Amino acid sequence: MDSKGVVLIFIVGMIFTGFVLVVMPQTSADDNNVMTVEVNLVGFDAGAGDYVSIEVPEYIYLGSVNSSKSMFNETKVYMNNTGNLSITITPMVLTDSKGIMNYLSFRETRTHTVNGSSQDTPFIKIGDFNFNVAKPTPLGSKKSKYFYMSLNLTDFDGSVSGENVNYSGQIKFLAMSQ
Repeated sequence: MDSKGVVLIFIVGMIFTGFVLVVMPQTSADDNNVMTVEVNLVGFDAGAGDYVSIEVPEYIYLGSVNSSKSMFNETKVYMNNTGNLSITITPMVLTDSKGIMNYLSFRETRTHTVNGSSQDTPFIKIGDFNFNVAKPTPLGSKKSKYFYMSLNLTDFDGSVSGENVNYSGQIKFLAMSQ
């Protein structure tokens, strides 16, 4: 380990020790259980090592959907792998006040072939779906891949009063190296 790494470990250790000795005795069982730790990391080579990075669309409009509609809108969504590793991306619901976004479904292709016959690819519900994106080549470029997303509310049993124009929720895309 080089001298910068040793100094960094020493500084982080001192911060942790100070926290344990000063702050911990003052907390009670009712205090918040979340802590923010901040440190300035300087002098590191920004281009060194492997890293995971993705670009996702900021906004997707799915159109109008109702609870009795058996046919639903299907939207093609592109993701970009901007890191330097092959990755697996998993979407998850981040915010949704009515639980509607839990009915988002995904698939990588519309059809697939089984025993020489073309069949519709089934949708997979959010939370169970993930897809792989190869690492970009050459280094520094992007590797794009798409999937299809839809919202099917035929099984939605929650309550929605009246029309909810511009209803939205947030979806987080977790990317991990393969």
